[in-house]
Amino acid sequence: MTGVQTCALPISFLLYTLIATFGNAGKALGVLLLVLQISGAGGAFPLAILPPFYSSISPFLPATHAITALRASIAGYAGHEYGDAMWFLASFILFAAFLGLALRPLLVRKNRRMVEKLEATKLL
Repeated sequence: MTGVQTCALPISFLLYTLIATFGNAGKALGVLLLVLQISGAGGAFPLAILPPFYSSISPFLPATHAITALRASIAGYAGHEYGDAMWFLASFILFAAFLGLALRPLLVRKNRRMVEKLEATKLL
């Protein structure tokens, strides 16, 4: 597995779990997560020049740790930067697994009702 595939796996797993757990609301949460990661992960602009909001959410975004791991593997690293970033990415997989296994069974009925109501409006 290459570094990019290793970094994409937790993000994909998290998005899939959000969609499977919350349905259409999970799709909206996934888009929101994507927008926040593009601007708040430090890949496009350094966090030092971004507003303080992005600095506060940056540690909770998987893309932040994926970018750290890729930078460490490309440019070389001193210490445990790569390993720490990979452990953080693994923690996102554990979080997504907990979310999917613990919350999804509780929300299945509510998601079905929401889909039925949405279909009744004939908007989608």
